[in-house]
Amino acid sequence: MSKADVRLLGKRLMVRVEQPKKQSDGGIFIPESANQDVKDRGLVVAVGPGCETVKVGDIVYFISVMVVPMKINGRPYFVVEEQDVIGVFTPPELGEDQND
Repeated sequence: MSKADVRLLGKRLMVRVEQPKKQSDGGIFIPESANQDVKDRGLVVAVGPGCETVKVGDIVYFISVMVVPMKINGRPYFVVEEQDVIGVFTPPELGEDQND
């Protein structure tokens, strides 16, 4: 999705929903009950001009009751108010030591 696809207003962000794994790398089928928290996190793909603590590329955990679901090109997204984000995880830069 390019930046031109959506223009969010205020303190809103668009989160690409992670698709829960249906099968492990070893071939074991994963029940839906094991993937409950996947619906509550995702990758930020766009932010409104009022967002101060979240940026594109962050992985956020949010209150899933307070989201606006939408599909763009068949892919699920959520529009979330910045105040409903309960945690931000910024992935480490490539090449940084992962053991710290």
